[in-house]
Amino acid sequence: MRDLGGEQSLREIWENYYKGTEGIIYVFDASDLNQQRIEESRQTFEQLVEDEELQDVPILIFANKQDKEQKLSKKDVENIFCDSIPMGGVFAVVECSVHNVEALTKGIEWIVSKIPQEKK
Repeated sequence: MRDLGGEQSLREIWENYYKGTEGIIYVFDASDLNQQRIEESRQTFEQLVEDEELQDVPILIFANKQDKEQKLSKKDVENIFCDSIPMGGVFAVVECSVHNVEALTKGIEWIVSKIPQEKK
C-alpha cells in the first residue's frame, strides 16, 4: 500500500506508481463545499481512473470528514465521481472520518475483498 499525497506537485509523480496497482483508495474531503475544488478533485480522479495501468482495479472512494456539520452525503459524492468510473468498474463510496474506525475498517475490508486472491 502506498500513500500518494494529493498536492498538485505530488500528482505529477503518481503515474510512477501505477504499474502493479491492485486497488485504488481515493480520499475525498466531503466537508469542502467549494465547487472549484470539487471539480478539480473530480477531474484529478477522472485522469487517474482513465490510465491504462489502472483499468479493472477496484476503486474505493472515502468520503472523508463526515464528522463535520456541513458535508456532502454519500449520494452527493457518488454523483460527483460515478460518471468517471469506467463502464463495469468495481467501486464503492464509504462515508468516513478519523473518528469512525468502523467505517474505515469497512472500506478497507471491502477493497481487500475485491482484490483477486492470488494477488493478496
